[in-house]
Amino acid sequence: ELNQLLLIVSGRGEMRIESGLQPFSAPALLIVPAATVHAFEFEPDTAGYVVTIAEASVREVLRRDPALGGLFDSGASLSLTDGDADPGELERAVRALRREIVWPAPAHTLAAEAHLVTLLVGAARALLQHACGPGWQRGPRAALVARFRDILDQHFRAGWSLGRYARDLSVSPTRLRAACMQVTGK
Repeated sequence: ELNQLLLIVSGRGEMRIESGLQPFSAPALLIVPAATVHAFEFEPDTAGYVVTIAEASVREVLRRDPALGGLFDSGASLSLTDGDADPGELERAVRALRREIVWPAPAHTLAAEAHLVTLLVGAARALLQHACGPGWQRGPRAALVARFRDILDQHFRAGWSLGRYARDLSVSPTRLRAACMQVTGK
């Protein structure tokens, strides 16, 4: 019931997850889902942070925003050198989370949750960028997919058809499907 995020700030190594081997080099983010067989081999002087997150905490965040739903679907080694993921921002979130967990200040639990959410959002965005490739967030098709995701988040329980979403976005279902395929590969 424990998921892990490893933020690698210096060094390199390999992550074995299930039966696959994934090399990594700092700055990197490693995603390890709960109940996943994994092992790491770190080169000397590799440094970073391990954040262990209970499945119940992940479910609570997902209840409020399902956009983070695929984060712990499978293991991944994500390079943070290219794109919009800011390794410094992720490291600040981890350090602040660590401070709030041990600090008995008023509202420290709420502050810790805020830093955890910042970390999870950064990880989900890094995963999306990794899956979609560089430049995923640019262009008219990407803008259409972003608008689609916004509407989908609002109405996913309503059981709308693809045609209904397309009408709401003022495009054809074919155009919406093509944009999704180009931007997300799905």
